[in-house]
Amino acid sequence: MMKSDIDTGKNRQLQAEKSLKVGARKIDPEYGIKKEKGGELEANQDDYQVNKEIETLIDTKGETPDSYTADEKELLHKYSGYGGIKFEYLTIEQAKGSFSEFYTPDAIIRKMWGLAYKYGFQNGGSILEPSVGIGAFLKYVPRGSEVHGYEINKYSYTICKIIYPQFQFHLQPFEQVFIKNRDSVQADTGDLPKYDLV
Repeated sequence: MMKSDIDTGKNRQLQAEKSLKVGARKIDPEYGIKKEKGGELEANQDDYQVNKEIETLIDTKGETPDSYTADEKELLHKYSGYGGIKFEYLTIEQAKGSFSEFYTPDAIIRKMWGLAYKYGFQNGGSILEPSVGIGAFLKYVPRGSEVHGYEINKYSYTICKIIYPQFQFHLQPFEQVFIKNRDSVQADTGDLPKYDLV
């Protein structure tokens, strides 16, 4: 190996490290975007703690919407799942879902609803949410629409039942139902599920 090859390799590595910086934030290649604090990558222990607080609240109060105060319902909106949280904070069960849990940003959700209307969605239609998460797409659903949401995370599922009691939610993989029942829907919102059925 020539010295120039070694220099080129080092330069590529330095370029890659520089490209991982995003404004005042950095991307940790192993765990996703993290906040920068004091020059160090801050572990997203705060997100983990908020999730645990919400899970404890749900375990205590159950899934009846009337059991929750307005402030508690507002807290439920902060549930973020375990995608992007360092594995050192996670149980084995939480880590299983950490690669597939992604909660779509509101700006993207608004654009997707705009496209749905542009391409023919009509108020009052039937809507399928194959991986509903905490129901971020549902806050823009027009009145009179019939919604069926599927989720495999029991806490995300319960949050949807509490926040959107007017819709139907199912705690099971969407693919299993879709294969059996090929009912028609007018709109399919959200992200496609990203997990194995095995």
